[in-house]
Amino acid sequence: MKRDLISKVMSATLLGALFGWYVHHGYVTWNLRGRDAFIAYEMRRFDSYMAIPGPVLVNVISMALLAIGSWVVYEVIAYCLEAAMKGITSEKSTG
Repeated sequence: MKRDLISKVMSATLLGALFGWYVHHGYVTWNLRGRDAFIAYEMRRFDSYMAIPGPVLVNVISMALLAIGSWVVYEVIAYCLEAAMKGITSEKSTG
């Protein structure tokens, strides 16, 4: 049980760090491009997606799929970390 909890905490930390890096990368990119480029991009994005919103059902289904996909990635990372920790623990006990 302890190994399972540790692997889940490590998985959440890894995903949080990757998301933080992604957000930071976006800040750096827009800082280099400048304010006018950012505002032009957001205005184009608003005109394309927000001025004429899509159907509610499409948004709900796409967000549900995104949530399920994120959960699957989290669980796969946690499983891999748990398997790696199990292998390290068994090597120490037999060595």
